[in-house]
Amino acid sequence: MTREGFIDAHSDMFWYTPEREKRNISDELLVETVLNDGTLDDYRELKRILTP
Repeated sequence: MTREGFIDAHSDMFWYTPEREKRNISDELLVETVLNDGTLDDYRELKRILTP
């Protein structure tokens, strides 16, 4: 899965962000949101995506 695919699949976590801006979410905000509102599986998936 790609970063954009992850954001699309978990777009409910970013309810406060307008649809057209969701692809521009910073990595920092993405990680913070997953740590605050996501599950352990969400975190593991995001880690696989963002780790080179």
